[in-house]
Amino acid sequence: MPNPAEPPPSGSRPGARPGGSQVPEKGDLASERRRYERHGGDHVARYRWAAERIRGGRVLDVGCGHGFGALLLKGSFREYLGVDVDEPAIEWANRIVAPAAPGVRFATPAGRPAGLFDAVTCFEVLEHVDDPAALLRELRAAVVPGGSVFLSTPNGSLSAGRPEWFMSPFHVAEFTASEFVGLVSAAFPGAGEFYRQRRVDWLDCAPQAVRRQLADGPRTSTTRAAPTAASTALRTGHALFRKVPSPASLWQLRPLPTPPRDGLGYSHLLWAGTSAGGRSP
Repeated sequence: MPNPAEPPPSGSRPGARPGGSQVPEKGDLASERRRYERHGGDHVARYRWAAERIRGGRVLDVGCGHGFGALLLKGSFREYLGVDVDEPAIEWANRIVAPAAPGVRFATPAGRPAGLFDAVTCFEVLEHVDDPAALLRELRAAVVPGGSVFLSTPNGSLSAGRPEWFMSPFHVAEFTASEFVGLVSAAFPGAGEFYRQRRVDWLDCAPQAVRRQLADGPRTSTTRAAPTAASTALRTGHALFRKVPSPASLWQLRPLPTPPRDGLGYSHLLWAGTSAGGRSP
């Protein structure tokens, strides 16, 4: 399978993963899970959204990080495999999370587990890979015919297609609503449901919208501009903002309008569908 996340560049900030989540501070699962759920409400909300729609069987979680998704999906699967290119995160998940969750294991990507899984989750990964279309093809190959697929990615309208202006310096590209719909529909033709996600108090959108208004120059999804003093300061401010509690209760998921409209009023795009293009789960 393609790497579900790019390795961090040299000189990356200690204590952070490519996806932006923090490295656990302890080997105590209960306290680290509370910390994760306190500050990672957007992630928690996405896993709970998928858990309500997964109908048992085998689940593949691409870009699993430190494995907390396995705990949030617990009860909705028979077996769970979490994969991530972050080897320390996988080691921590196998050592700390797996013993507390029967049927769960974690691994770095290897080979193509084609047609083995009843459901696949892939949250906040598309923006990290050089070829997101290839990743979607791999996800479709990994799920049984008619199996469930759940995706999410940041709203590229907030960055004007300039990843250095968004939440993470590790993003390769970000997608507007129309781009995301086109990308997913090409890989999974047929019915599916698109959603948008934001905090109820808009604090996830407002700072990014300010950045969007400050961005200048032509929009591009492939060329990364050199960091500026303003973008560096805004990124530092966002890192501080991430320390503010953000429980799942603050996060809303709503259907994306049809036809899709690009906008600044939401921070993430999501999709739920099936590998056969049938009714969404």
